[in-house]
Amino acid sequence: MPAQTVIRLRRGTAAQWASVNPILASGEMGIETDTRKFKFGNGVTQWNSIPYASSGGGDGGGFFVAEEPPVGPNIGDIWYCTSTTGELGGKSFIRYDGYWVELNPGTLGPAGATGATGAIGATGATGPANTLTVGTVTTLAPGALATVTITGTAPNQTISFGIPQGQQGIQGVQGIQGVQGIQGEPGDPAFHPFLIAG
Repeated sequence: MPAQTVIRLRRGTAAQWASVNPILASGEMGIETDTRKFKFGNGVTQWNSIPYASSGGGDGGGFFVAEEPPVGPNIGDIWYCTSTTGELGGKSFIRYDGYWVELNPGTLGPAGATGATGAIGATGATGPANTLTVGTVTTLAPGALATVTITGTAPNQTISFGIPQGQQGIQGVQGIQGVQGIQGEPGDPAFHPFLIAG
């Protein structure tokens, strides 16, 4: 039986390819053993900048099943995470605009922490002081109407209102004269001694 010819292609894990980042010869094939993706060299471009031939040689279309996201993905690649730990396990993602976007996401995760309070804004300018001037009220005749004017600075307005003066009160009744006191008893007649001429 004639000996069989074995052709072995250049190979390594996705991480190994990305770390070495070699330039493949024109038409040379390189295989990622963990992702089953492959590329063809052109003799000029390094590995990390060459599109995968297994996903159409251009913008995406590959489907990958692994615990970790594939290295060097293209737009449109789909990755199903088989990890049994963490929150990515059991979910599918599509590569778009440099990110893995979850397909048919479930419930949202917990809300993030509240951000820091923003700086306090500058204090506004102090408004103009308001003053009030109250007019003088003079004593008027009973029943006359007194007018008081209160004048304030802008934006206040001048306010005028009347205050009727109250009626003059009734004069009080004159008090009753008190009872005259009892007259005292007459005193003893004064004693006058006789003067004897000598």
